[in-house]
Amino acid sequence: PDGVDGQSVRADLEKKFRIVAMGGQDRLKGKVIRVGHMGAIADADVEAFLRALGGCLDSAVGGGHAIERAVNAARARLSAAPGERRT
Repeated sequence: PDGVDGQSVRADLEKKFRIVAMGGQDRLKGKVIRVGHMGAIADADVEAFLRALGGCLDSAVGGGHAIERAVNAARARLSAAPGERRT
């Protein structure tokens, strides 16, 4: 969100949840968070990340980030057949 420093959100993710995310580059520095993974990742891992990110955003600027909506959207996408997930 506007006014939120991506670096501080990333630092919170690492400190509170042991999740390492990378920041944006060039004009996106401090504005986006890049997330990746190594190895297998379960659907529950995606949900856990979204909840952690929501908690960090709430700490940064207060509530209201519709994290439940994001979690529900992720669940719907993840429950789709594997070939339908990327549409």
